[in-house]
Amino acid sequence: DVWSHTYANGLRIYGVEHTELPLVQISLTLRGGMLLDDPSKVGVANLMTDILMEGTENKTPLELEKAIDELGASINMFTSPQSIIIQANMLASRLEDTYALIEEILLEPRWDEDEFSRIKKETIETISRRSASPASIASTVYSKLLYGSGHILSNSTLGTSESVESITMDDMRAYYGENFSPSVAHVAIVGDVSQADAIELFGSLGERWTAREVPFPELPDPPTVTESKLYFVDV
Repeated sequence: DVWSHTYANGLRIYGVEHTELPLVQISLTLRGGMLLDDPSKVGVANLMTDILMEGTENKTPLELEKAIDELGASINMFTSPQSIIIQANMLASRLEDTYALIEEILLEPRWDEDEFSRIKKETIETISRRSASPASIASTVYSKLLYGSGHILSNSTLGTSESVESITMDDMRAYYGENFSPSVAHVAIVGDVSQADAIELFGSLGERWTAREVPFPELPDPPTVTESKLYFVDV
């Protein structure tokens, strides 16, 4: 059975109690992702999930990594075309401590300029490598054909070398301030934790996280596909 609860700030939580193993998995999803990127600076949402994992206000990147490792847990973030997701796996006995780190990562960004510069360079290198990968080229071309070249979802979440190079820390702060809101977020928690305990656990996020209205762009529908076609890319 799936239970659900909505906090006063709009954050929704869904859960399934599963006691066969003493494990818990948490997934927090924010609607938006690349969809909310500035079309001239695609890649901000992708960099956001990287920079948020590079320390917090009270922890350096190394200290955050060590804190996660000492709990025997895993916490990861990634960006998709239409969402940003935080995933965590842990022992049930370490649930409260792991949750505390998730909340700290989400609400107390470090905004480390040195790490931001490094992440941008790594992202540009990744984009360069993918430009020589047939599978990556095919994926990029497919998106352009599916949505049309002017549609935000026709882009790679990584952006381009030029767009990533142009992104500043101010862009990151603006994206975070405008689009990170409990009003567009939901949590899924599965494992050895009761409904009452899970609702109490995330109650802190329900109180601390201030809601704001997140505007979503009105986008044209993708072109209708009326027949099968085969496309070739000359590399």
